[in-house]
Amino acid sequence: MRQLRWKIGFRFLAGLLKLVTICLVMICPTSAQSDKPSVRNKEIELPFGTVLQQLAPGGWTTGVIPVPIDAPEPFLALGVKWLSESAAMISFRSSTDGLNWTVWAKLNLDNHAEDSPGEFTGSLVFLDRESRYVQFKIDSETGQPGLKKMKLNFISPGATTRQMQDQLQNKMFEELAADQMQSNKYPKPNVVTRTEWGCPDGQVTTHGTLGYTTVTHLIVHHTADVNTHKDWAAVVRSIWNFHIFSNGWSDVGYNYLIDPNGVIYEGRSGGDNVTGAHFSGVNSGTMGVSMLGTFTDVKPTPKALSSLRKLLAWKADQRNIDPTIRTLHSASNTVINTVSGHRDGPAPTECPGNMLYTLLPSLRTEVKNLITSISPVVGVSAASYKADQLAPGSIVAAYGTEMASSAEPAPGLPLPKSLGDTSVIIRDSAGKEITAPLFLFRRDRSTF
Repeated sequence: MRQLRWKIGFRFLAGLLKLVTICLVMICPTSAQSDKPSVRNKEIELPFGTVLQQLAPGGWTTGVIPVPIDAPEPFLALGVKWLSESAAMISFRSSTDGLNWTVWAKLNLDNHAEDSPGEFTGSLVFLDRESRYVQFKIDSETGQPGLKKMKLNFISPGATTRQMQDQLQNKMFEELAADQMQSNKYPKPNVVTRTEWGCPDGQVTTHGTLGYTTVTHLIVHHTADVNTHKDWAAVVRSIWNFHIFSNGWSDVGYNYLIDPNGVIYEGRSGGDNVTGAHFSGVNSGTMGVSMLGTFTDVKPTPKALSSLRKLLAWKADQRNIDPTIRTLHSASNTVINTVSGHRDGPAPTECPGNMLYTLLPSLRTEVKNLITSISPVVGVSAASYKADQLAPGSIVAAYGTEMASSAEPAPGLPLPKSLGDTSVIIRDSAGKEITAPLFLFRRDRSTF
């Protein structure tokens, strides 16, 4: 690969900032919990026997089930578990008035759940907030419904305020904590904490104990639910509720979740290397990352894939994992790729969706390229081009190799914190790190 010298213009920020020429609004950590969304859920259990109404040979419906939650916000989420003597396909529909109904939709299985024999868990369902009734249809090849009981978990995750949503979006540009980076390692991308996305438990879990593991494999998932939404933090809160109250887990199963905007959410509490619940019961040695959405027929967004690459590169570099090879996963006693999809585990599943799964070979190479592309950067004063001590508020020119894929100027004010898919992290003498605003990349060796 041809090595190019790059020039990056950015405003150097260190210590106390005094901006003279360009105004920059620093995003300081704030408490997203001051307007913490109210997460509510209500479980009901349906015993079966004579309560099913037969439609035709092999088909039955439940009665009309009223939604037991008033005014769900910003949507109604529904988790479903059932006990069945034999395989059955379950569909659902909803209504706002009990007269007009949506079309029947298949309830897909959630293959992340660790169900006992005869127990099944459906994927989380998202319904309109005005839904007041639901109904289920059971199709069985045996001529008998075979259902013993069904448990429904209705969830109102609470609407995320505009201020809180803005904070989550801006998190990608916020200051990195000093303990999240090492000078010779690929940096950990910014992650929205549990407190910031409005987890009812905050940074801890009150529903069980947590364990830790030595990560050797990075597992990619999809959540198999909605692909578009205006309130992704509410989707994450629904998943938290679903995993705890429907699946009976101690916490969110995934270590991290990524929305289509590229925002990375902290999943399971406990910090780095905590053992999740996502790889078909053989979670030791893994870190699970789930892309929010269903990727059977569509690909994740470029922003989501970019965040996935960066998150995997950080962890692979931290653990000295070669993302392009296959090694033994001890918990499952199988040899799999160090960056694998959920379907590469011991249980049959379509996760992470065919379109995302086909991207994994190129993703592995891209992750390795991110790790190996780390190179020293030399910063000098843009006024004198001398390697003198850099003053707070001054403009700095940085020189390095292979630092971006294109030449790109800043489009305007406020200055962006990423150009050419590259950002610059500045560490000051106190060890504090921030992402610097940029105004120019140039591929030539000339001066400004």
